[in-house]
Amino acid sequence: MRLFNMWLLFIQVCIIFRFCGAQNLVTDVTGQVFTTPSSRSGFVAAYVDINNDKLTDICVVSENRKELKLVYGGTEASVVQFKSLVITDDNLSILGVIPGDYNGDGYVDILITLKDGNSNSNLVQIKIFWGDSENKFTSQNNIVDQVIDEPLLLDANADMVSDLFVTIANGTRQFWLGHAGAITGNWSFGHTSFSKASSRPVKFPHSNAFVDLTGDGGADLFVTTLDTNGRIVFEVWQGTEHGPQLFSNYSLPNEYDNFEIGQSAFADINGDGQQEHILPVCKVENKRCIRSIILVYFDKKWIEIFSDNNPFNFISSQANYINQPITLVLGDFNQDVYVDLVCVMYNINHTVAAEAHILYGGPCGGEKCQNVRFQFSYKLTLPNTEGAFSASFYSIQNNGALDILVSVASSNVSVRAYQNTGVNDASFVFIKVLPGTPMLGSSNVPGANVRYTSTNVMGGVQISSACQLTQSSHLSLQLPYVLFGLGRLPNFIDTLTVSMPAPLLATTPGNPTSYIAPHSTWTMLIPNSKLYIIPYPLNDSSSWKNVLVVTPSRNIISTAFVLLSTCIVVAITIIVLHCMERREDKREKIREAHRFHFDAM
Repeated sequence: MRLFNMWLLFIQVCIIFRFCGAQNLVTDVTGQVFTTPSSRSGFVAAYVDINNDKLTDICVVSENRKELKLVYGGTEASVVQFKSLVITDDNLSILGVIPGDYNGDGYVDILITLKDGNSNSNLVQIKIFWGDSENKFTSQNNIVDQVIDEPLLLDANADMVSDLFVTIANGTRQFWLGHAGAITGNWSFGHTSFSKASSRPVKFPHSNAFVDLTGDGGADLFVTTLDTNGRIVFEVWQGTEHGPQLFSNYSLPNEYDNFEIGQSAFADINGDGQQEHILPVCKVENKRCIRSIILVYFDKKWIEIFSDNNPFNFISSQANYINQPITLVLGDFNQDVYVDLVCVMYNINHTVAAEAHILYGGPCGGEKCQNVRFQFSYKLTLPNTEGAFSASFYSIQNNGALDILVSVASSNVSVRAYQNTGVNDASFVFIKVLPGTPMLGSSNVPGANVRYTSTNVMGGVQISSACQLTQSSHLSLQLPYVLFGLGRLPNFIDTLTVSMPAPLLATTPGNPTSYIAPHSTWTMLIPNSKLYIIPYPLNDSSSWKNVLVVTPSRNIISTAFVLLSTCIVVAITIIVLHCMERREDKREKIREAHRFHFDAM
């Protein structure tokens, strides 16, 4: 019995140690991930799988903004820089990076937006480094036409070749269409006018998006504009046979007229399968946010889901190192089904100007939450992030957990890495929609909508949806895939539906087009798995492929250890009881042999 109790105590200690250790939510692993000072110098600008190895690579802009470093991701802790793209014009500096496949050859191209340091205008130049089979990016093109602000990556004509939505120098909205063809010195996009666009100018900086807001599965065009009074108006455009048609427009209440408006973000925060519009705003005094709020547009009303009843405030774009607008990067960090976020804020009780913070999403039962029943709350300040100006999620070991990369400007500009160590026994599902072309490349595919249904811990239906790569401008830093946290009940995913964008452009004569978003559904999928969806051919969803890779739970070793320990304890108990029973039987036989038999007399 003494040995049995010792084994039980040992198992309990192991379990307690395992789960108490989960309270340390993040670990600073900057030195292990970026092993040399040069590899971590600069700031993160975009994510993409460049070499088609199903791992997410990082685009890092140097501190002087003259060099773009391409860094391979991996399954180990460290990353490896393999290529640098240098801007030789002394007057130009890198503004943003938008990877895509602009010529339809299946290789990732790197589009860079450039700003002339000698100009005070909002005009942006565009350069494309063309991808190839060896990822050398030796060919490049300068796009002649300049645009106002950074472009939005989308697929306007649903041909799986990357397109752009831009505002040209005279204020006109246009679609710039990528197309197949030989790369020559005068290669350019095909231009299609946005003929029915409203007369309202596009806001600068914009937070345009390619996301399903109408609920039909197909991505819509979301445009941020200004009315004649300078108030922001949000427009939602849906593709029809006559071209984009205005589906809805709405604006903020008057009480936010004097607030700084941050970048829009989109997520299904209440589990209804629909994308909600999330918007950070703040009241500014002396270039400093003094009242910070996160709003959600739900049921045609704006509802506060994070308010100023706390010591944390956003960093105004006027005080940001690179004038970055207030940006929220969304993801399920703790894999509890609810959407979380990472952003840059400051604590009014501290002297530090800016740090990276994690806000957890969760249910809200108060009257202020109204029908949305969701709120964000402060969870953690990431250590050693003083001077942060952007933060984003990234999976360092490609294991289904969301880690964090933070760009910091202190003595120099560098990237810091934080590993998520607070996820235990939670399940996830990873979905990446690949280009639906015969080349089967790995370029970023914007606008794909993913929706799943499962069973929650209470036995009810659990629903969630997300859109892949809805935004590409102003360091939106979205990952090129969708990751759902499923909570701590590893049930099968009952259904998973993937919808691809329908065309936004009008039907051309003799070329009939369907404006119903093509989609396909899979059933009974295993949790902790990665799914790569190949929507080819696009017009025949029954032929779409789903490549499934199962990832064992990160707790499988602990589970196996506890199970083995339990089996050993049970085996020892059985052996001890068996030995005790044999000893008792032997004693009984001896007593029986010495007993006086009266029958023998």
